Amino acid sequence: MVVVNNHTSPDLIKGFLALKATGVCKVIFEGTPADFTNGSVISFDLADSLVYALAVRSLVSEIRDSHGFLSNVNNVTPIRKPFGFYPPIRTAFIEGKLWVIDIGKDSTQDLSRIQLWDEIISIDGKDITTATNSWRNYFATSNQITFQREVIYYLLNGPKDSKIRLGVNRNEKLSPLELIRSGRTQPSGKLIDFNDDYPVVKTLSDSVAYINMGALSNNSVDSTFNAFQKTKAIVFDMRNYPRGTAWTTAPRLTSVPKEAVFFVKPMVNYAHVNGGESKENTTSSFTVGPDRKHKTYTGKVIILCNGNTQSQAEYSIMMFQAATKATVVGSQTAGADGNVTTVVLPGGYLASFSGLGILYPDGTETQRTGIKIDILIKPTVDGLKKGKDELLDRALEYIAKGK
Repeated sequence: MVVVNNHTSPDLIKGFLALKATGVCKVIFEGTPADFTNGSVISFDLADSLVYALAVRSLVSEIRDSHGFLSNVNNVTPIRKPFGFYPPIRTAFIEGKLWVIDIGKDSTQDLSRIQLWDEIISIDGKDITTATNSWRNYFATSNQITFQREVIYYLLNGPKDSKIRLGVNRNEKLSPLELIRSGRTQPSGKLIDFNDDYPVVKTLSDSVAYINMGALSNNSVDSTFNAFQKTKAIVFDMRNYPRGTAWTTAPRLTSVPKEAVFFVKPMVNYAHVNGGESKENTTSSFTVGPDRKHKTYTGKVIILCNGNTQSQAEYSIMMFQAATKATVVGSQTAGADGNVTTVVLPGGYLASFSGLGILYPDGTETQRTGIKIDILIKPTVDGLKKGKDELLDRALEYIAKGK
C-alpha cells in the first residue's frame, strides 16, 4: 500500500497516478481525486511481487532521469523469471533501426539463421516501434538516446528457454526466424564500441595524441601529459565512464582559474521551503584552477562523446570546456549529470536520482539535454560495417582542416 497526502510532492502523486494508466495495479481513492490537496490518500491493491516490482519500475520511470537506477537487496527479483533470459545475440539502435551487432555461442540451437547486421523489424509479431514503446514506462531515462541504450537489455527478453519470433530484414529480403532465450548475458557488442579495445593512450597521425578517458588513471596523468606536451592536438575519448581524472587533467589545460559548473541544490525539507536555508546556500559553483607545477598544454583539445557519456563523463567535459577552447565532437549525451542520491522503497528496492542541478555558468541546463556539442555526428550503419570510427575520423578531419 502507498499513501500520499497534502505534503506529498505533486510529481510523486503524478507518478502514482501513472501506475493506474499502465494497468499494473488497481487504484482506490479515499475521497475524490479533487481532494488531493486536502490530504486524501491513495491505496494500491497489488496482486503479487511481480506486479509490485513493475509498479516500482513504472513509478521511478516518471522522473525521466538516467540516474534513476533501480536495484534490490535480493540477488534475484520477481522480474527475472518472466524477463531474465536472452537469446544469444546483441542488438543496438543505429540510425533509428534495430540491428544485430553481435552473435554469441550456443550449441543448443542453430545460430546460422541469424547474421551480423540483420535488421530486426518485428519481435513476437509486434513491429519494433510497438515492441519498444511497450517498455517506455519502465525506464527512467533522460532522453530518447538513453532509452534506446537501455531498452535493448529487455526488448528480446523472456522466460528461460522460451522461443522468440523475430522478423528479419536482410538485404531487402524479409524472413521470420525463431531463437531460444537460453542465457543470462548478452554478447559484448564491441562491433560498435570502439574505445573498449583502444589503449589508454596512443599517438595518431601528424602529431595528434589520443587518450581513452575510461582507462586513464590519476597515477598516469603526469606521464601522459609529459609525453604529449608538444603535440598539436589531443583527442580525449569520453564515450565511456572516466576514472575521476578530470580534476587532475583539466588544470593542465588552463593557466588561469575558470568557472566551469553552476550547482543548484534542492530544497530538502519543510523548513527549507519556509526560509530555513538561504538562497546562497542552495547554489554554488566549481572553478577549474591551473596546475602551477606543470606547463599548460596549449594544443587543440578535442572531446568525443555519445549516448554512453553520462554523469561524471558529462561533468568532466564541462570542466574541459571551461579550462580551454575545447571542441566537442559527437552526439547527444545522457543528460544525467550531478551526484547520485538514493532513496529506499518498500520491498528492499533502492531507487536513485540526480541530486543536484548541474548547469553551465551561463545558466544552460544539462539535465535531460546533455552537454554542449560543437560538431554533431553519429555513427552510420555503412561506416560501422566498414569498421570505421566515424567520430574519431571527424575529429582528425577537424584538426587537419580547422572545420
